[in-house]
Amino acid sequence: MRILLCMGTRPEVIKMLPWYIELKKNRDVQTQICFSNQHSRMAKEVFEFFKIKPDFSFYSTKTS
Repeated sequence: MRILLCMGTRPEVIKMLPWYIELKKNRDVQTQICFSNQHSRMAKEVFEFFKIKPDFSFYSTKTS
């Protein structure tokens, strides 16, 4: 089974990381994180605290 957890804000990261950690313990489940970078600076601190790096990230480019 494959699971992709999608999150974008710091509160979402805080809520979803316990799920990610538990799912990673199961060898029958391939779990990945997709981060949309809505609160990139604040969420980065949470990822670093848990020593987790998102598998996929979205980066927007602003044009004027």
